[in-house]
Amino acid sequence: MKLILLLSIFMLISSATKLPKGNEGIFISITPQNEICKADAVIVELKFTNNTKDKVRLLDKFENPLIFITATLKNKKTGTFFYALRGGKAAFHSSEVFNYINISPRKNYKKELNLSSMSKTQGFTFTPGTYTLKMSYMNQYGEDCLRGRYYSNEIDITITQ
Repeated sequence: MKLILLLSIFMLISSATKLPKGNEGIFISITPQNEICKADAVIVELKFTNNTKDKVRLLDKFENPLIFITATLKNKKTGTFFYALRGGKAAFHSSEVFNYINISPRKNYKKELNLSSMSKTQGFTFTPGTYTLKMSYMNQYGEDCLRGRYYSNEIDITITQ
């Protein structure tokens, strides 16, 4: 009886830690251009990695990454959370033709993002301090392309004047 209970608990815990169906093998990660950066030059590289055996398509709408990207900062001294960027919905014209970025199996796609300039459009300005930064990508548009929410790794950055 105890064995069945332990097995049931193990199955419950292991199923709760799995990625949602469809997200297996697709990862995003962020790397800072500099670990110490000025408030007006917080630049990161966003990398999509395809660890599947199939080609993955990304909707090529990175001219306005605010649609897809959310960036969360945690002040390491105070523990306060901030949204530097908040992804949102978009209204695309019905006749708009979408372009896609193909990521072959075991390959990746990189995009440099200037978080300072992007966050200003949402009324957020970086202030000096040491932060943990985490990003997410969320897409619900396009056909036969990557959809859903994907979370990056966390990185530490120090922001100066």
